[in-house]
Amino acid sequence: MRNILLLATAALFLGACSDDQHPSAPASSRNVNRSPAASLSPSPQAKPIDQVGFTKITRVLTQPHVLPAGEVAEATAVCPDGTVLTGGGYSTSVFPNLSVDARPYIADSWSANGNGWYVRAFNNATGATEIIFWAYALCAS
Repeated sequence: MRNILLLATAALFLGACSDDQHPSAPASSRNVNRSPAASLSPSPQAKPIDQVGFTKITRVLTQPHVLPAGEVAEATAVCPDGTVLTGGGYSTSVFPNLSVDARPYIADSWSANGNGWYVRAFNNATGATEIIFWAYALCAS
């Protein structure tokens, strides 16, 4: 019974979507004699096609922060006035010779006060060595 009801509902839906079943549709939408150029002409109801919204993303970096072994440090990249934060992140120096257990880690990385990107790095694992890290903010204008 459920399958019959489902099939009947689907048939009604498909029938309602058929072009032949819309007598209330405007006649102009069925006008096949319109020239292609007429459909490209501007309409007073159309949305603007000029510059709208943000057009430029700027990456703002903090100064590199030297993080000695056994330390914790923070950095915040702040977007300039007149721009809006759209995201952010961090970068670190390369530490290929460290074991996975001795590598530093980033504990926090998030939006700070609505117009900047905050990062907190820990470099207190056993066997850690000095690293360099910095935060960046992606700012739209």
